[in-house]
Amino acid sequence: MENKSFVRLSDLSRVEIVNVLNEVFENYVLHLFWTIQTLERDLKENDISLQDSFVLMLGDEPIGIALISFRDVRCRIDIMGIVKKHRRSGYGFEIVDKVIEICRWKGVKKVVLEVPSTDKAALIFYDKVGFKKTRELESLSCRTEQTDSPAFSLEPSDIKLVTNYAYESYGVFDRNLNWVREPSNLSHLSFYSFALLVDSSGKKHGYCIWGEKDKVFYIMDLAPREQTPYSDLLRGILQLVADDHDYVLIPSIPTEDPLAKSARELGFKSVLVQEEMVFSLY
Repeated sequence: MENKSFVRLSDLSRVEIVNVLNEVFENYVLHLFWTIQTLERDLKENDISLQDSFVLMLGDEPIGIALISFRDVRCRIDIMGIVKKHRRSGYGFEIVDKVIEICRWKGVKKVVLEVPSTDKAALIFYDKVGFKKTRELESLSCRTEQTDSPAFSLEPSDIKLVTNYAYESYGVFDRNLNWVREPSNLSHLSFYSFALLVDSSGKKHGYCIWGEKDKVFYIMDLAPREQTPYSDLLRGILQLVADDHDYVLIPSIPTEDPLAKSARELGFKSVLVQEEMVFSLY
């Protein structure tokens, strides 16, 4: 008889968690590779609950994992997977059942996750267990624009002020945000830089939460203040960072958010599409 058990991530070392993640996602569609540093970043950015996240053990062998977080009456599955040799054996259903059991105890009403649109097997699996597609998230990229006089400068700001501006923009601009961009989550994005977009007169036109890697400037979120168009802010970023970056990337933004719409209008191209799926408990 199979000796199965669920072990909380809080009972494992960071090294053990990283080893399981790398085995599970060795052949994954997005070719994810984990280190202790990237794990710590993910735990922080997505407010992962180590007490509720778990590894599925088959005897002494870890064969699956789920990283989950909670907000109000919602749960998000940040990462879930089974090692390759144990896929299509029913263990995925057991992991989902465990997540749902935890959610019921916590009074959760909806569970959300994202799946790459090219991962047809995963989409079929989640549809089979009751998840429904709700919207698409796109990662959008554009080459920077060289110019002699950028319209804005980036003035460093603190998380609290930018969060206040984010709540302001949420109502004014009818934003369609995903989990990581919700204003209540911005305090977890401490690995990124928080800045205001300021013109030569000192007027503050909006905010930008950003990072950089390998000549790519990442926009985690950006929104105007008052009536400055999104397109003006994006064009300003493309000009402002051109000396040090080849591309600007907006990762995993809902397609109907005004930031995504303006980016496409400016010529940003889609480099990855994810399906957001929701399981309703009530």
